[in-house]
Amino acid sequence: ITAQAAEVSGDRRKAEEVYKRLLKDDTTRFVGVRGLMKQKLDAGQTDVALKLAETAFALKPRHVETQDTLLKLQAGEKDWSGARETLKTKLKHGGLPRDVHRRRDAVLALSEAKDLLDSESSIEMREAAIEANKLSPDLIPAAVMAAEGYVQQGKPRYATRVLKKAWDAQP
Repeated sequence: ITAQAAEVSGDRRKAEEVYKRLLKDDTTRFVGVRGLMKQKLDAGQTDVALKLAETAFALKPRHVETQDTLLKLQAGEKDWSGARETLKTKLKHGGLPRDVHRRRDAVLALSEAKDLLDSESSIEMREAAIEANKLSPDLIPAAVMAAEGYVQQGKPRYATRVLKKAWDAQP
């Protein structure tokens, strides 16, 4: 409460001191880490905030706000595999319906494939695009990338099948 009062009054340094004191006790550690994380986010220090979010998530993986913050920071840093793990935990703890999880996981896999495409890592890109398409066949960019991957592998039938399935889902 003291830290929140200090934040409201604009005394960020005092709030930080209180949050750091909270880190020393196991029962208040999560509150301290979360408070410091919010301060670092407000200050624009996303790299430090990401580390704090990971710590807070390790302490309380069921905390929805921490899950969302960590997911957002991981996506911002293009840590697609970390973001997918966080998303999986969110599903596991009931914070996300299965269909929404599948769609978001497909989008993250597609983002990973696009990054791999930029780095010209063709095998990993193809695999990531194909996985994104399997997770959400109606995600058109994933279908196009997966089809391109199949064509590069010399499997035009699979490419045709993927595109037809995407067309059937969203003509």
